[in-house]
Amino acid sequence: MEIDSGSVWMLPWKNESTDKTGLVDPYAITSTPSSQLIFSCTRTHLLYRYDLSTGEHEALSDPNTFTDPDGVVVVESERCAYVVDSSMQLVRHMTLPALFF
Repeated sequence: MEIDSGSVWMLPWKNESTDKTGLVDPYAITSTPSSQLIFSCTRTHLLYRYDLSTGEHEALSDPNTFTDPDGVVVVESERCAYVVDSSMQLVRHMTLPALFF
């Protein structure tokens, strides 16, 4: 079985903390029904939103919400995301705004 790894795709993302293009240590990614991507970042300890249709992006969480966000999944029926915070050894529930659905 051959797996196509695809091409490398760089989001047009400007990181204010490093003044470089691209995310700093992205770890997990998921998508929403409205073509939003949600990334977890292990260096900044934040979740970020990226809108595939407009290129808009922003932090979704406050700086002290997560210690080590290692995984994220969106549950459409609950209009939320569950985030694995491995350093805290828990799964956090995060209600998402309507623009995700």
